[in-house]
Amino acid sequence: LTENLDEDVVDFIPNYDGQFQQPDVLPAAFPNLLVNGTTGIAVGMATNMAPHNLIEVVAAAVHLLENPDATTWELMEFVPGPDLPGGGIIVGLDGIADAYETGRGTFRTRAKVSIESLGPRRTGLVVTELPYMVGAERVIEKIKDAVQSKKLQGIADVKDLTDRESGLQLVIEIKNGFNPEAVLEQLYKLTPMEDSFSINNVALVDGQPRTMGLKELLTVYVDFRRDVVRRRSEYRLAKRRERLHLVEGLLIAILDIDEVIQVIRS
Repeated sequence: LTENLDEDVVDFIPNYDGQFQQPDVLPAAFPNLLVNGTTGIAVGMATNMAPHNLIEVVAAAVHLLENPDATTWELMEFVPGPDLPGGGIIVGLDGIADAYETGRGTFRTRAKVSIESLGPRRTGLVVTELPYMVGAERVIEKIKDAVQSKKLQGIADVKDLTDRESGLQLVIEIKNGFNPEAVLEQLYKLTPMEDSFSINNVALVDGQPRTMGLKELLTVYVDFRRDVVRRRSEYRLAKRRERLHLVEGLLIAILDIDEVIQVIRS
């Protein structure tokens, strides 16, 4: 993010109290806004950007650099959807396609669940991935609330077996006589094991807030990087010219070294 910052690649502005200079933006050698996503709260301009896979986003940026007329659908061949750090399964691509086209859209994510045997005549649901920004504690709390209010039936016990080695592992034990798949559908309905994420790609471009789709976001980034590389090259060229000026002087001095020594001595 800060590579080549000392080579005049971006403009510097005064900090909050005017004592120091700080970069207006960072050089960012990869599209950080798309890769890491962001959430911002501002009146009328709240932003909510999903994180994406680094390799996919860079491949899309390279494709756009080589094919400026590429469509959003062509770019979606490289970036089929968000890459959520906690895993989860994205249900349907319509909302994502809307977001990539217009900058706004909503998609649903579900926990990754497998039905497994927990012992003799005991079946359970093992959750290994949860929707974005949903923690196991929140899911357990919602399950307990639903069971106590009699909205959810068929659950005997819930255990959180998450550890560093095996990662997330939430085990939901099913009572005998209940269909695990039917219980799972109820869990999706009543708990955050199914959740929605609203994309709102608002970003500042030249100081102005804009809502942008995938192509526009990548276009702004590619144009910015062109400018960064051009400014870096100009800075390095100026440094080389300064050095060349000194080297030319030294060559003249070496060719007339006796005269130079005589001048210095006198």
